[in-house]
Amino acid sequence: LSWLHLKLILLEFLAGRLFFRAEQVLSLWSHFPTDAKWMPIRIQMATFLFRRTIDIENLPSTLFEAIPRDDVCQLRHRLGALNLLSSRSPDGYHQYRLHVWDEHQATAVCVALAFAEPGENWVDARFRRSHGWAGSDWMPGWSMPSTWNEHLLDQGIVEFTYVSPSPDWSLRDELMKRLLTGIPPLIESKLRVDAKGVLFRR
Repeated sequence: LSWLHLKLILLEFLAGRLFFRAEQVLSLWSHFPTDAKWMPIRIQMATFLFRRTIDIENLPSTLFEAIPRDDVCQLRHRLGALNLLSSRSPDGYHQYRLHVWDEHQATAVCVALAFAEPGENWVDARFRRSHGWAGSDWMPGWSMPSTWNEHLLDQGIVEFTYVSPSPDWSLRDELMKRLLTGIPPLIESKLRVDAKGVLFRR
């Protein structure tokens, strides 16, 4: 464990003046052990790199598909669900606690997308009424109620994988206003990262 801590300290020292894209964060992640016991180190590394990532809206779709689901849940807990959801690229695994405000808001965005976009968007969806990560059993045969589009519960845990058969890009752009991901287009158009990870203006 000590050598991993040293590795993390070295990374934080070297990366302190650099900026990264989402795919570079994934590349760094891949150099850390994937065993469950090393999760705190991986989460600490990703938390540090989060504030050095210039294309935050690409981070969930790039990183979450490649890391363990327990890591995804821990990152959402540490960084906040609204920091780690992009309505432009919502595909992938989601698990939210509906009594937590930001996770409730993230669920509401996914619900709005599911009702507006055709096809089966929530795959392997399930729900349980407990507030913790463990407790009551998942409800058998559950599917998202039609009432959720108007009144989303504020209790329980919902889990699903979002897929996009036919994206509604106009709605997705509109829903980005409710999230904290993404770089404003005016800034994004002027910022670039060179091969060494140094941010510069175009």
